[in-house]
Amino acid sequence: MEPNPFVAVSGTPPKVFSGRSGEEATFRRNLQQAHDGRVEHAVVLGDWGIGKTSLLRQFKHIAQLAESRTALIPIPRGDFGADPAEGIRLIVEELTLAFYPKQNRLGRIRQVEFQVLGTGGGMTLADRDNRPPQILLTECLQAVWRRIAGRRRLNREPVVIMIDDIQNFAAIPDAVDILRLVLQREEVQEMTRFMFVLSSTPTAWSEFTNKHDPIGRFFRTRMPLARLDRTSMEQVVLKTLEGTGVTFAPELLPKIYEYCNGHPYELQVLCGALYEQQYGGRVVAEGWHPARLQALRELGMSHFNSQIHQASDQERLALWVIAQVGGGPLGHIRGAAEKRFAVEIGEQETKQIATNLNQLVSRLVDKGLLTRPSRGVYEIDDPMLRDYVLDVLAPDGR
Repeated sequence: MEPNPFVAVSGTPPKVFSGRSGEEATFRRNLQQAHDGRVEHAVVLGDWGIGKTSLLRQFKHIAQLAESRTALIPIPRGDFGADPAEGIRLIVEELTLAFYPKQNRLGRIRQVEFQVLGTGGGMTLADRDNRPPQILLTECLQAVWRRIAGRRRLNREPVVIMIDDIQNFAAIPDAVDILRLVLQREEVQEMTRFMFVLSSTPTAWSEFTNKHDPIGRFFRTRMPLARLDRTSMEQVVLKTLEGTGVTFAPELLPKIYEYCNGHPYELQVLCGALYEQQYGGRVVAEGWHPARLQALRELGMSHFNSQIHQASDQERLALWVIAQVGGGPLGHIRGAAEKRFAVEIGEQETKQIATNLNQLVSRLVDKGLLTRPSRGVYEIDDPMLRDYVLDVLAPDGR
């Protein structure tokens, strides 16, 4: 039997990539247009674990097969302060590492020199630190293009730069607008052929575009990622199991889909837990319950805990009440809270939740813990999150 083939590490590509044929076709179209001289930049939109990084890695593979040079730049979570120049410097350093690998094998970024346009001189990173960020990025892109173009017979293939998790620039949204301004510069458009693909959460992208409206018009190709459909999910599961010597009982496949609701990361976690329940190379229905509990524990440590702890104490109680009643219209949730949960959470808390329910559900939607499928209706649309809420947020004695 092979080691567990399901990958439950965020940012690590799964063994089988499936369910994104539409996005792949869009990228190939944009790549061909860029080859023909009509560059269009794009953004991939999706919440945690939906597969943004895996899709960017797939784009990188497609571009490399088309003989385009590529770089994939991850934006880490961190304290960038309030200076957008810090974000631009990070992008420049990542570009340096990607296209000057020998000089930077030991991290000696400061030894890399970019030719300053029109001077014939050199410029170290220390020198560049004092330059405006848009000038720094402009000269970096020009230098990278000269380096690549000088090694190719043809100068038509676009260079594809993918920036992953741009939402981590939320504190410095001007950095995203500086990127747009640089890519719109006449000297960059005439001299180079860079095609940028960003990834972001929808909420952060909306905030970027609300603050800098031209960003939304410049990154014109938008690829919102949906959850996997049933066929794609089953394909991922069955192809991942190929060659492992392990099979899942057929009745498990619909349960897997319904429980993770096509969420790619939750799918990997749940199937990884099921894989550990195999006996004699087969996972049967009796393995479902222990695997489900293991998957919930893993998801709690990797994501659910941090997500839930964004909520206040009263918001968490309201979330637990909604999980108990299964969601629905506000009136239904309020009535259930008043009639059913006074003993569990206390009469005073129950009255406060009922009184403040409008504000509580609005804040929970903003924090991604609730969805609003229709006007006045609220629910937890992730069955695994709902079960975790019922277990972890249960009042004392439940």
